[in-house]
Amino acid sequence: MQNSVKALSFDITAVSSGRLGGTCVLLERLLGKKLFYLPCRHHIYEIILRSVFEEKFNKPTAKDVPIFKRFQLSWKKKNKNGFSPGISDKQIKEMIN
Repeated sequence: MQNSVKALSFDITAVSSGRLGGTCVLLERLLGKKLFYLPCRHHIYEIILRSVFEEKFNKPTAKDVPIFKRFQLSWKKKNKNGFSPGISDKQIKEMIN
């Protein structure tokens, strides 16, 4: 089975993806080979969004960014049935590209 493992899918917490002692690094050492990393896209979006936010509004001093925390707390009340990703909006797509 060890020879069959080619990639890892994981969340991006330090426990999983830490460069020295993360689970992914430990598994690579155990298997004796580099693996293809497939981090969870949900968590990748969080990193990208946080980086954009920090670039535009300066790095927050608290662990949690207040606007993101408010959004998280109000998530249960949101109507998610009409959701469509911003990238599907023509104007946003043009601004990104």
